Parts: sequence; structure tokens; C-alpha cells
Amino acid sequence: MNDENLQLARVEQMLEENLQVTEETNRMLREMRRWSRVGIFLRVFIWAALIILPLLLLKPILESLVPATGGAGSGFLGFPTQADLEKALDSYQGQ
Repeated sequence: MNDENLQLARVEQMLEENLQVTEETNRMLREMRRWSRVGIFLRVFIWAALIILPLLLLKPILESLVPATGGAGSGFLGFPTQADLEKALDSYQGQ
């Protein structure tokens, strides 16, 4: 009887330890998943900023070319074509 009680107590202790380890593992996995989501959001934000900011910074430069070319650029997305740029360069050098 005494031997069985000791074995039962040992099994209960091992089950308690297993439960604690499992809870700790689940907590760590939830935390890792949370930080993974934050990392994905930050990567998307950084890539969006790297793509959008240069376009916003180039806009004033491209708009300054519009009066020199006599109108909006006729290239892709309204950007000036090479002919527009050459005309702007010629008018700049003539000043």
C-alpha cells in the first residue's frame, strides 16, 4: 500500500510538472506569435515607406519641370519623357 501511494504521489507530481511546462510553452508560443505579427506589420510599413517616400520627394522636382516643358509629361504616369527632359535642360542652359 505504502509503495502504491508513493508511486501515485510521484505520478501526480510528474503530472503537475508536465502541466506547468505545457502552460509555460503555450505562453511562450502565444508571445512568439504576437511578435511575429508585429514584425510582419513593421516590415509592410517599412516597405511601403521605402516605396512611397521617394515618389513624394520626387514630386516637387518633377513638377518644377512642368513649366519648362510647357505642360505635363506625356510619359508613363505623367512623368516627363526623354524629349521633355531634353527640352527642360535646353531651357535651363539657355538662362
